[in-house]
Amino acid sequence: MKDVVENLRMEILNQDQWLEKLKSKNSTRTEKSKYKAMYSTWWDGIVTEPHMMMIPVDDHQVHRGDAVFEAMKWIHGKAYLQKEHLDRLERSQKSLYLENPLPRKQLEEILKQTVTASKLESALLRLFVGRGPGSFTTNPYDTLGSQFHLVVTDLTPPSKEKREKGVSLMVSKIPVKEPFWSKIKSCNYLSNVMMKKEALDEGYDFSVGVTPEGKLTEGSTESLILIDQDGFLRRPEPDQILAGTTMLRIFELSETLISEGKLAGTKVRNFTLKDLKSAKEVLMVGTTIDVLSVTSLEGSSLGGGTPGPVSEELNDLLIQDQKK
Repeated sequence: MKDVVENLRMEILNQDQWLEKLKSKNSTRTEKSKYKAMYSTWWDGIVTEPHMMMIPVDDHQVHRGDAVFEAMKWIHGKAYLQKEHLDRLERSQKSLYLENPLPRKQLEEILKQTVTASKLESALLRLFVGRGPGSFTTNPYDTLGSQFHLVVTDLTPPSKEKREKGVSLMVSKIPVKEPFWSKIKSCNYLSNVMMKKEALDEGYDFSVGVTPEGKLTEGSTESLILIDQDGFLRRPEPDQILAGTTMLRIFELSETLISEGKLAGTKVRNFTLKDLKSAKEVLMVGTTIDVLSVTSLEGSSLGGGTPGPVSEELNDLLIQDQKK
């Protein structure tokens, strides 16, 4: 190692050499094939080569997490719940005093054209609005202005096994976000990352946050809801969770099951571990997963240990809604 360090002479690359090395690095990344197209206001155009999908390193989105984002499902020729996602994106921007770099109509057209360039029929759209490049300080006024980035990737649904057998859950040891931050979909997602890491390290599919008072909150990127013993579909109060677009739509769609007598109604009421363990069905819901039944909690059976009938019907209603 000493000889290596003593003989180390770093090459100063010109543009052509840098591009060649960049292409070479990307050729070894298996996930690169998932990235189909990217638009950025920074260069005001669309690229389809993964090695070109970059933003400046001094962008405050990179080194401070000073940005907000959304993930939307493109399916059946449209972005599902587009208005709801873009409304939430704007709310997050306003909370951080991020200027809107594009008018809504122009942004919507960019979505369509970038998806067309990706040549995908079903895709995941990842939208970012960041403070922009300009310095490495925390000063938000040092930048050249907010920027919008859009990356279109493959849409990977949950496995057939997860659908048929359900998923596992653990209670997170990571402190939950304070109410102000929990409502903003910011790129400062370190606590969410640690929640996912602990779940995978412990051998579970998901983890759920819990407040010091014992209230359950949400997963790293998913909403947690349940059907209680009285047959009510329940979600936590909105004071310390993100307003999940899929979760809210499911509650609207559940009116069909209520009218059929399969649900007693809906409730917005916090729940605890005791409520979770006694629930008829427990569900994780989100943009990429739709509705998944949670059938175990840290090794113990939930809801009988198999996906319940209501969760399956809610998922069917959601799939049908996506086709409209």
